[in-house]
Formats: sequence, structure tokens, C-alpha cells
Amino acid sequence: MRKGRCRIGFMVSGQGRLALEAIRQCFVILDVTAAEEPENIARQQGIFCHRLTAGPRLVVQDQIREILGNRCVDHIFLTFDRILHEAVLELFPNRFINLHLSLLPAFQGMRPLERALEKGAPFIGATMHLVTPKVDDGPPLAQCVQAV
Repeated sequence: MRKGRCRIGFMVSGQGRLALEAIRQCFVILDVTAAEEPENIARQQGIFCHRLTAGPRLVVQDQIREILGNRCVDHIFLTFDRILHEAVLELFPNRFINLHLSLLPAFQGMRPLERALEKGAPFIGATMHLVTPKVDDGPPLAQCVQAV
């Protein structure tokens, strides 16, 4: 990591609400399925934005590696519905941070809030954790909790 101002990247799928809150100081990589609003706001603010193209997983991962490899980045925050290949994670070890909408280790994977509510969980929450090759298994950095 370099010294001085911290540069942060944010990867988005879905509506991108969290990215909208943080977008002013970031660059954005959008999944092909992501809503247009984060991209539009990023471009209006003069922020670098790249929308991934559809294709096989390894082709998409190569796109991500190329984009990140050309940027000087300290942290990459994910609200991203793709599993990143280990080669991508190795580009910036311990710099990918995922925001997962459950109190990990509970409800790893997709649709965690829906599954928590279906199971009658008394609490819901969110976990920020380092990304590792195993989905939603990295060490937690922070958690917040809310009673249902």
C-alpha cells in the first residue's frame, strides 16, 4: 500500500444503494446486472466507471484483474454477487472487503436477509469481512445488529 490519501474501489451488483453513499471518492466496477443509477452518478461526478460484460466466469475475472491491475487501490469494497477468482484476490491481498447482510457465520451466501426472516431469526445484521477464496468465510472486521 502506498502512503498518503487512501483510494477506495467499490464493486456493485443489484441496486447499488451502498455504492451511492460512498461513490464520490471511489471508482466503480459494475456487474452487467447492476442498476444504471450508480453508473450515471459516477459518470456525472467524473468518477471512473466500468461495467463488466456478460460472459464466462474466467473472462469476467480477467476484466476485473485488468481494471484493478491498472489502478492504485488500497481497499476494494464489495456488495457484489459474484465469487472472485483467487487470482483476482491475489492482486490485492487482504484489501477486498465484503459487506454481507447477515451476522456471519450465520446465513452465508445469497439472500441472507430473506433466509434469516424465513427461519425466524430474532436478530438481523451486517458483517464487513475480508474476502477469501471461500465465500463469506473471511475474518470479520465489524458487525452491526438489529432486532427484528
